[in-house]
Amino acid sequence: MMRNSMEMIRMRAPVVGGSFAMWGCSFACFECTISHLRHQEDHWNSILSGGATGALLAIRAGPKAAAQHGMVGMFLLAAIEGLNIVLTKAFAP
Repeated sequence: MMRNSMEMIRMRAPVVGGSFAMWGCSFACFECTISHLRHQEDHWNSILSGGATGALLAIRAGPKAAAQHGMVGMFLLAAIEGLNIVLTKAFAP
């Protein structure tokens, strides 16, 4: 059983790694582009980048799926950024 599990992990690792790399690359590109266009460095850049990345990665499933995944991406990044703000304020001297 352990051997089968390790073999499945070994087979899926490149797929999962490639998906994560694609997400990270598109997120970074969107964040830099949005930051350049807005001339600001704030939390909105990450939130908008999460939405754009979610939409881009779901575009092959159609516009409705792209819009839904874009909203999910924005929501997740807003939650992460909100948590970041709370933790920064909580641990600030």
